[in-house]
Amino acid sequence: MTLAAVFALASSPAKAADFQEPVLLKGHTSRVLTVVWADDGKSLATASDDRSIRIWDSATGKQLADVPKISRAGYGSPVVAFSTDLKLVAVNYWGEITIRTLPDNKLVTKIDPILDRGHRSAFRPDVFAMAFSPDGKWLATGGSTAAVGGPHGLPGGIVLVWDTESGKIVHQSEKLSTAASCVTWSRDGRRLVAGTSGGGG
Repeated sequence: MTLAAVFALASSPAKAADFQEPVLLKGHTSRVLTVVWADDGKSLATASDDRSIRIWDSATGKQLADVPKISRAGYGSPVVAFSTDLKLVAVNYWGEITIRTLPDNKLVTKIDPILDRGHRSAFRPDVFAMAFSPDGKWLATGGSTAAVGGPHGLPGGIVLVWDTESGKIVHQSEKLSTAASCVTWSRDGRRLVAGTSGGGG
C-alpha cells in the first residue's frame, strides 16, 4: 500500500519545532504521482499510478471520495492536474487528454492534441505537464514538438492553452527551445509560466 502524508504546523509563522506528526493517507496501491490542495485548505486530492483518484480530509486522513479508475489509453505514467476547487481533473495518457468532474467522474471533454490536422506536417506533441487556470476555464499543457528545434538536436518546447468545455485550442506558443516540463498560472489567472527541461528556454 502506498501512502501520502500531511505535515501540519502548530503555529504560524513556522518554526522547526512546530511540525506535528504527519497524517497518513492510506489507500493507493501504487506510487502517488500528484497531490493538490483544494481552495478551502482542508481537503486535498491525490492521483496514483494505480489509476485511481482520491479526495481526502487533510486533518483526519479520512477518504472523502474515490473516483472510479480512469481508463488507460497507453502505457507509462499519466500526467494529472486538478482544478483548485477539486471539481475538475485532467488526465493525459500518452496523447489523449480527458477532463472529468469530481467526485462523480463524468466526462466533460476529450482533447486529442493533434496540431495541423489534415496536413502532412500534422503531429501530436508530447505532454509533460498540465495546469488549470484558477477559474477552471482553461487548461494549459506543456511538452515538446515533433520538430527538432533545441540544442543538441532536441525537440523544441510547446505550450498550449485549451478551453476546458469545448476542448479547443485558445493559445499556442512554440518559442521554447527545449521541452516544457512544468506549467503554472498566477493566482489571478492572467499570466502563465512554463519551465523547460534544458538550457536556452
